[in-house]
Amino acid sequence: MRRFDWDKPIAGELTATDFTEAAAAVVSAVITFTLLLLFG
Repeated sequence: MRRFDWDKPIAGELTATDFTEAAAAVVSAVITFTLLLLFG
């Protein structure tokens, strides 16, 4: 099994780390928005 290189560009200049950080930001934004809707 080959080691996955997190800093290897996937789409042009974007790396897997960039995608992971973007996904985490989106998830946290959705959670925050949901909490605001529920308890706001």
